[in-house]
Amino acid sequence: MAGRLSRRAALGAAAAACLGSVLSACRRGVGRGKTAAGEVLPVPVSGVVHLVFQPNVQGIPWNLTTQTIYQEFVDQHFNTNPKFKGIWASVFSGGWGNPQPQIAATIAGSGYADIFMMCCTAIPTLEQAGVVVPLDGLLKVDNIPATLWSKGHILADSYGGHLYGLPSYDGTLVIFYRQDILDQLGLAYPDPNWTYADAARIWQAATGQNQDGTHRAGASFYWHSEALPFWLAGWGAQYMNAAQDRATMASAEGGAAVSYVEDLFKAGAAIDGEQNPLLLPRAQAVFAQYHSAHVINIGVGNLGNRYKWDLLPNPVWPRGRTTFVTIDCYMLNARTKHQSEAWTLLKWISGAEGDLAWPKFQIQISLVTPSLISLWDYWEKTIVQVAPVLEGKALHWFYDAAKNGYDYPQLFFRYNPLSADALVNTWLGDIGAGKVGVRLGLQQMQNQVNALEQTATPPLSLQQTIAAERKALQGMQAMFAGARNG
Repeated sequence: MAGRLSRRAALGAAAAACLGSVLSACRRGVGRGKTAAGEVLPVPVSGVVHLVFQPNVQGIPWNLTTQTIYQEFVDQHFNTNPKFKGIWASVFSGGWGNPQPQIAATIAGSGYADIFMMCCTAIPTLEQAGVVVPLDGLLKVDNIPATLWSKGHILADSYGGHLYGLPSYDGTLVIFYRQDILDQLGLAYPDPNWTYADAARIWQAATGQNQDGTHRAGASFYWHSEALPFWLAGWGAQYMNAAQDRATMASAEGGAAVSYVEDLFKAGAAIDGEQNPLLLPRAQAVFAQYHSAHVINIGVGNLGNRYKWDLLPNPVWPRGRTTFVTIDCYMLNARTKHQSEAWTLLKWISGAEGDLAWPKFQIQISLVTPSLISLWDYWEKTIVQVAPVLEGKALHWFYDAAKNGYDYPQLFFRYNPLSADALVNTWLGDIGAGKVGVRLGLQQMQNQVNALEQTATPPLSLQQTIAAERKALQGMQAMFAGARNG
């Protein structure tokens, strides 16, 4: 999905610089075993429950060095902690993505995974396959409030009335902007409480031609199926019903939201270029929506001290402020033979019971934004220490979205999530190209998604589902690229 490759690249250089600081002096002389993918894992002594989990890795290549660093930290802070006596945890295949081959191997009985690190379509896929455990009941038994995490991220990790994942990191969206260009144009910096009308005026005023003849758009947006729910929410529209099996975006409010964005596109005041870190330094856009994982490669690597720039929250839309949030999470495998012990490990990974060793380690090693609301100040201090150029920048707007609950995630339809995404992106492309009007395009989008959802069949096997989802993803990407390039 959009943002995955650039998010990895965004954190690479700075994260690599942090690796040395987290190397543990604890090197264990344990035996070694291999996963289905050929990775080397520590083998604990007999008589303890052996668990394996996939850590969240952003910006760091998964290799033996990374695996060693992560495993040593787990050894030092979990495996030798008397509180967790009788449990031994090993890491494998760190990263992000849609359902991994290791999960299919788990279900087939040829692999393993007690805890998955997942994102995107994994929740509906794995929920329908019956391989993830609802966590809301477990949280209630242990008296752990879901308010430890941002409202939007909990919404993202919930499905069919249950919570299936605990956030692995957040990633709220704010706006980066070039103050020096506004100075040259004689335009005032926006007030942080700017409205959607204020934003449209300043984006249009900042649009023009650069000295080298290139077009300068006022703004660059997130604009596809992943982002559409938060735009609609800002106008009071709903993307889907509560059961997540019917599209509901073709309302008057939905039409107003899409018209606002498309009118800016048609006027040349906005462009769809969310993942291009060179838009701002090349002055191809003055304002650009990016999430917190881009602070390093855009804010430090491409803007730095060469340009005068800062951060702003998204404008206040007609129904209030909303912004996108990433949805990566840790999930408990329903097929684990040790659910109680795996739940203990998951609580430690997520910081649910106040042990913040692992969440802080994730921030230190990769500068990834925190999963817990309470750690946003720690993240800000850490990232400024690593990159002093960020001193004085309005980083708090990332935290503001999580704290005040106006972060809003991508939502997934229940039965055919990626195929539905493909339809949404195709219709957004047709609307943007002027092939169909906004209201008619939204109505057709809604009708076709609903027809697709009504073709729901009993869940496929996990392997069949993964294959179908990947094929649909490839088709979606091709159609989206064609719509935008046509």
